[in-house]
Amino acid sequence: MKLFMTLLTTSFLCGISAQRQLRAKQQQNGAGYYGNGNGNGNGYGYGAGNGAGNGGQHQGNGNRDNIFVGVTPATLSDEETAELLHMVQEEKMSHDVYETFFNHYQIRIFDNIRNAEQHHWDLILQALQLHGLADPNSGLPVGKFAKTDIAKLYNDTVDSGLTSLSHALQAGALIEEMDIRDLNRALEVTGVPYLDVMYGKLRRGSEN
Repeated sequence: MKLFMTLLTTSFLCGISAQRQLRAKQQQNGAGYYGNGNGNGNGYGYGAGNGAGNGGQHQGNGNRDNIFVGVTPATLSDEETAELLHMVQEEKMSHDVYETFFNHYQIRIFDNIRNAEQHHWDLILQALQLHGLADPNSGLPVGKFAKTDIAKLYNDTVDSGLTSLSHALQAGALIEEMDIRDLNRALEVTGVPYLDVMYGKLRRGSEN
């Protein structure tokens, strides 16, 4: 078990280091997901780097509120609507877990992932706004959720993660595995192109 946790921690740290290096390289090339300045990229994404981007990496002026500008909202099925409402609560849960871990351990890894989860959360909020759907997270503080099953998942994850750093890292890995599973399900039930793009980006973030 000790060897497993050592390998898990090492793998987790190496993954974060590689992601940072990739992000720095993308920003230098003007094609990063997160950056400042005005770019002229095409497609959907989280933000614009300095200069022009392409290949769907980011869109327009780097304003996260403008990701779906120009998109005509499709009529969603009940299942597609339910998936959006579930995923926005799950992203808040992930964000809140990492925020709790960062506040407890004061380790940069948790702060970085918390910020990434905030971008994911914001992206789904844009989809809700596009379709005129109310945000189920509205007015809820850290650790509070509209769905009892998500609240229980948050409490169980935090209770485990606060016992030790290794348990917190393991909890983080399990959260990402859950996100990937649920995003795969969301992709299966939608045929809306821009939701396919959004869910695909969220899945790649969890895989990273």
